[in-house]
Amino acid sequence: MTAIPKRYYLLHPAISLHSRAACRITRRLSVVICLLGILCSTSAQTNTTDPVITPGLTTVRGIKPGPATVDPALRRADSLLSAGRVVEAGEEARQVLAGRAGANAVIAMQASGILATINKITGNSKAAFEYLQVNKTLNDSLTKKYFKDETERLQTGLSLQAKDREIELLGKDRELQQYQLRRHRILTIVAVIAVLLVLAGIVLLVNRSRLRQRVRELRLRNQIAADLHDEVGSSLSSIHLLSQVASSQPGQSSGRQEIFSKVSRNARETMEKMSDIVWMIKPGENESLGMSRRMERFLEETCTAGEISSQLHGTEVLGRVKLDMEQRKNFYLVFKGAVSNAVRFSGTDQVNVIISFQDKQLGVTVTDTGKGFDPATAPVDGAIARMQQRARELGGTLTIDSGEGRGTTVILRFPV
Repeated sequence: MTAIPKRYYLLHPAISLHSRAACRITRRLSVVICLLGILCSTSAQTNTTDPVITPGLTTVRGIKPGPATVDPALRRADSLLSAGRVVEAGEEARQVLAGRAGANAVIAMQASGILATINKITGNSKAAFEYLQVNKTLNDSLTKKYFKDETERLQTGLSLQAKDREIELLGKDRELQQYQLRRHRILTIVAVIAVLLVLAGIVLLVNRSRLRQRVRELRLRNQIAADLHDEVGSSLSSIHLLSQVASSQPGQSSGRQEIFSKVSRNARETMEKMSDIVWMIKPGENESLGMSRRMERFLEETCTAGEISSQLHGTEVLGRVKLDMEQRKNFYLVFKGAVSNAVRFSGTDQVNVIISFQDKQLGVTVTDTGKGFDPATAPVDGAIARMQQRARELGGTLTIDSGEGRGTTVILRFPV
């Protein structure tokens, strides 16, 4: 076999290609080129210690191709070429290229590389170039196919990752919906409990209000009974006693006439007391007007009967305050008690009454110019004691300023 001066040109690119190869197809191509260089180096003229041949041999020896790296027919072609049977090796490689090119592009690329080498050895440069073109075309096709497959694989992986993320997001969204549903249920339960508690509170308040109303009605009933007993009962007892005395007197005696006049006066007072009790319970539509008129009428009638002058000031104040039944009753009875005591016991010739409202407190002041008295000596169960009790029920104060020979001033003040 003749020497090939340019046999080394295959080995250096093959070694560089194999060292930089990033994919399996490129590595296989570098292996084929290295084999071609080694086949060329088997001639007698080849120095196996050549610095270019030695790396090629090292590279090929370091590669352990699998079963699919070289076809059995190509192995036979390689053996024939090693034995110097170039023609038979070329026929074997052409049969492989013609029969299996469509089935396996890698084998076709390897076969075309061997044929290019054989034609180069035999001096057929044109055929060698054609086979090198076929080899390059197959290599480019395989590279494109590899990159296409790798791109599809990456796209498939990305698609799977996107679907995994979508599934994960769907799972998180479902968890969020379940959390919101649980929260909505909890809020609904809390709202229902709150509504039930509010309803229970309303029921309790209504029942408590009804209970208070019943207590007030019972207290009013007791007060009415006490007032009837104290005011009306004493007057009826007096009328009864006077009637018995009058029945024991002879026909038209002056004593009998005096008794009948007392009976008439007590009966009138009893009627007034009954009227006062009824008014205190149900004052009518205009409460303030009714209060001021009753006070004016009582003061005028009481003082006129005793030939005493009287004055009443500040009745317009009653139109600015709202009194409940208990306040109205106690206020009016304290006023009546103070006026009655002044007319009956003081020996005065003038009674002045002033109604005032200051610092959210309603007040009434009754003043006479009579002989006066010592408040410390007043009986504990008399009219003054009852007036003080009514002042305490109003939550106010009753002040009595009096002394021998300087008249009496009674002041009632209570909050409204």
